[in-house]
Amino acid sequence: MRRLPGDVVVNLTTSSVIDDVAGAHGRRVWRTPVGEANVVETMQSVNAAIGGEGSNGGVIFPAVHLCRDSYTGMAFLLDRMAETGETISTLAGRLPRYFRRLGKVSFEHGRLGGLMQELETQFPQAETDRSDGLKLMLAGGWIHVRASNTEPLLRVAVEARSPQEVEDLYQTVLRLFGKSEQ
Repeated sequence: MRRLPGDVVVNLTTSSVIDDVAGAHGRRVWRTPVGEANVVETMQSVNAAIGGEGSNGGVIFPAVHLCRDSYTGMAFLLDRMAETGETISTLAGRLPRYFRRLGKVSFEHGRLGGLMQELETQFPQAETDRSDGLKLMLAGGWIHVRASNTEPLLRVAVEARSPQEVEDLYQTVLRLFGKSEQ
């Protein structure tokens, strides 16, 4: 990021680590609905330097091509290790620490809107994003709930600064939906 001018594009479920790192380098982060095509479309429209989908680790680097590419991600990591002489664990240890919990719950078609409203009501202080389900950004983390494109399930992603905060947020979502994890 230090060497490349331009913004960063990731999906809504990508960790907040990217916001911290990009911010430290004066870069803007654009967030899109989940899906490589959504990320690539926004990357092209804002002429982003790099992008990806943090939920699957896919790096998209337009200087190589506009597709997820694990080899490019590996090359960036190896380049950084060679430049600094540091191990992966040392490099990772410098990153901000967040904890995540991913899961899924079943839901009945036709009830999704009401469930999302209930969730939003539960967290009135949250900043909301409805571009792909509902993402609630809270002071200590976030919740992202979206309908699966392939199954009658809600995908639930939660991130916070501590394992206890993650668990509390996750269990709040499950209780609110009257569900147990699948």
